[in-house]
Amino acid sequence: MSISGYRAAITAVLLLLTLRSAAAVQVILVPGWYSEWVHYARHRELLNRTFPAAEVEVFKWNSNRLWKNAKISASECAAVLAQKLKDSPERENTVLIGHSLGGRIVMECAVMLAAQQLKVKQIILIGCAGVPDAGKVAAVQKISRDAVINIFCLDDNMLKLYIGKENELPLGFSGFNSRMPHLRQFRMFIDESDVKLGKVTVIRAETLETVRETIAHLSVNYLQTLHDAVTGKLSECYLDYAAAEACAGEQQAAPDKIPGFRQVDTFDNWTLEKRTFKCRFRITAPSGRQFFYDDEQTAKSVFAGIKKYMSATIASKGKK
Repeated sequence: MSISGYRAAITAVLLLLTLRSAAAVQVILVPGWYSEWVHYARHRELLNRTFPAAEVEVFKWNSNRLWKNAKISASECAAVLAQKLKDSPERENTVLIGHSLGGRIVMECAVMLAAQQLKVKQIILIGCAGVPDAGKVAAVQKISRDAVINIFCLDDNMLKLYIGKENELPLGFSGFNSRMPHLRQFRMFIDESDVKLGKVTVIRAETLETVRETIAHLSVNYLQTLHDAVTGKLSECYLDYAAAEACAGEQQAAPDKIPGFRQVDTFDNWTLEKRTFKCRFRITAPSGRQFFYDDEQTAKSVFAGIKKYMSATIASKGKK
């Protein structure tokens, strides 16, 4: 074979290797709390649409436990996942997707990988049940070769349960309040006719199955939103939700438990209500937190301020 023939053969081999490397994307989905019983056929279908030709793996873990025990299991599984990725020859072609408590696993795993200067192809957080801790966020950004994607949802009832248990706003509920380097953020909206029908505020023995169905359904919704985001059908979205709640709390009066409130106004999952008997006003936030006011002028002024903080999200509600 001539020199030119050898060169052509080598070029062809290198091209094949390059194409193989480009196609050999591995997607690892880390599901959330109470996820061991879920069937993942629909999840795999959506992920294969979003990442064609990718190998899809569901990283199952011991999630079907009480919340405090599930958090311990999540931390243990983060170390297992980090070791798995460290040993994997496909690590830099791996897309890590963490849903709910699985998002916390991915964030903790990122800290471990960052300490060893190891990278993955991309990290995607959907409805993440973890707080935007600066160190963990920096680690996520550091190890993700492609821009990090975060998807949040004010309609996620499981994250509202998280707020009640942990008294903090998780990343998957309200997201980041402004743009950040190497990160893209999108908001997921749920139709009134969808999972809100199964809305619960606490986990009780008689409603546990309803809660589980909500978890399974929302994970599919998040993956559909991810597909829309990746394919350019959604605009990025950022809001200062914490500032909106702070605005609601600035002039509030003492709370009370007397019923009889009726809705006066609503805006993006916030409601303003009035009670005629012993006249009072109440604002309820998407998180479920409530704020009380003694006079109408104060309540309406505060609600107008909340609308300003939240109006940017409405602009990006529709598809491009």
